[in-house]
Amino acid sequence: MMLIETKLRPPRLSDDLIPRPDVMKLLDDAIRCPVTAIIAPAGYGKTTAVAQWLALRRPVQAWATLDRSDNDPDRLWHTLIHSLSRTIERVRGLTVSDAGALAAPPAKDADTALLSALQDHARSWSCPERLVWVWDDVHAIQDPALLEALTRFLDYMPDYLHVVLTSRQIPELELSRRQVRHQLALIEKDSLSFGQSDIREWVTRRFQLQLDDQMSDALYRQTRGWAAAIQFSACRLTQTGQLSTPATLTDDRLLDDYLANEVFPYLPQVLREALPVLAEFPAFSEKFCRAVLPQWDARVLLRALSSSSLPCTEHQHQDDTQFVLHDLLRGWLRRRFGAGNLPQQVILAASRWYLSTGQLIEGLDLLAEHEKWPELSQALADHQKDLVQSGQYHRGRRVLESLPAPWSENNPWVLYLKASRAFAEGDAQRSHALCERAQPLLNPDAIAAAGLKTDAPELEALRARYCFLQAHLARWRGDIEESARLTRTLDVSHLTDQPHLQAWALKSKGADAFMRGASSEGVRFMTRAISAATASGDRICLIAALSWLIPALVDRGEISLAEV
Repeated sequence: MMLIETKLRPPRLSDDLIPRPDVMKLLDDAIRCPVTAIIAPAGYGKTTAVAQWLALRRPVQAWATLDRSDNDPDRLWHTLIHSLSRTIERVRGLTVSDAGALAAPPAKDADTALLSALQDHARSWSCPERLVWVWDDVHAIQDPALLEALTRFLDYMPDYLHVVLTSRQIPELELSRRQVRHQLALIEKDSLSFGQSDIREWVTRRFQLQLDDQMSDALYRQTRGWAAAIQFSACRLTQTGQLSTPATLTDDRLLDDYLANEVFPYLPQVLREALPVLAEFPAFSEKFCRAVLPQWDARVLLRALSSSSLPCTEHQHQDDTQFVLHDLLRGWLRRRFGAGNLPQQVILAASRWYLSTGQLIEGLDLLAEHEKWPELSQALADHQKDLVQSGQYHRGRRVLESLPAPWSENNPWVLYLKASRAFAEGDAQRSHALCERAQPLLNPDAIAAAGLKTDAPELEALRARYCFLQAHLARWRGDIEESARLTRTLDVSHLTDQPHLQAWALKSKGADAFMRGASSEGVRFMTRAISAATASGDRICLIAALSWLIPALVDRGEISLAEV
């Protein structure tokens, strides 16, 4: 049986590789276990890291690169026998049929040809203390019988043998059992990812480019340390002199070929079907898939995603583990399979799910991206106070700017968000103009005419928020009388659902009372402001209220209360 020579040796290392001492130490420490598993997506440098470690440490070694053709028993054992035969003379006489005995249930003493030869070698004077045997690209083996045979081999192999396997997904080799028994060292993509200093040094060596702090930070954020993505980004940088955005980089022919030929075909069928749909969403979880994509078994789908080790990250949102695809992978999927083809009911269901779980920007962005303007306008009305209270309205600027005039100019909740943002940015004139534009819209008839739905308490709360903002604007432009008038008319009871805003409103009413000489009223409002600020965790408002309250108590002779 013919065998490609390069399958039996490590790849040739480039002269421009950078030292990776952290990764080398992980491999050094891993030698204490019988098996080292390096699991990471394509392009994270698994093979290169192992080859680099072998070149530095120079252990007695054997190498076998596996591919899809090795799913044939004869071919697989032929590859493995020949990789070992270069190091262990006793293996050279074995035939494929001898080694193939591993595919049958092992005898009580594991008396198979290959294991026997390896055990015999253990008694030989030429047996090394440690022989490192690399199985590269184990993910290529999909045949259950062969995986079972390899599992048995790992169970019974002699002590001097240390197997290092690389894979793009967790192979069915009972790795969890080995890890629990301290028989496995696991190295994953986070350990292989390049840091900013690594990126800068590598790009300098390979491409002769000098990156400043800003550029290296941008490259790190764009690629998240994914070696293949760094390579393609740096290539584009040398060609254009500018760092590509994820959107433009996904148009790169090299990246397109790499993902299409090296990543996507190796994925399980369920992922090949689901990923083009999942790429439409900024984040997803098991709960999300159950609610929005019931056509797939959510648990099976996400288990396949986790074991595939695709370039994605996991994070916790409340009690939910969410997955986020790498920007470059997500962009490539959307470009290749067509973005924006989701059915309307899926878009609306996904947006409702994001909004209901407090992921406001994700839900609003999804509606804006698919130009669901009526739904976006209503969602902004429903969640305007949540945006302000959570501080996310600063992130929502793009959404507000994307909303066309008919839906933004007649929506008082949108106008309030814009006015609040303008005030926060110091543009009091624009904020005042937006508040004035909103006043005729603050009634049920105008709300209905805009196609929006609300109830009387929420409309009163919106009026109160406008009143508070206008009072600040009046004080800003020096109109103290107008500010005091608006402050006195402000009904803080409509702000109970926003403790932060209520605290400042109470503080303003207290300050107005003190300035009018109504000391008792001022003390009452400031005391309530302190309680509200404490409840909302607003230390600035708390200090501001205390700075009014304490002198007033001292002036009234209530020294002990002021001390408290």
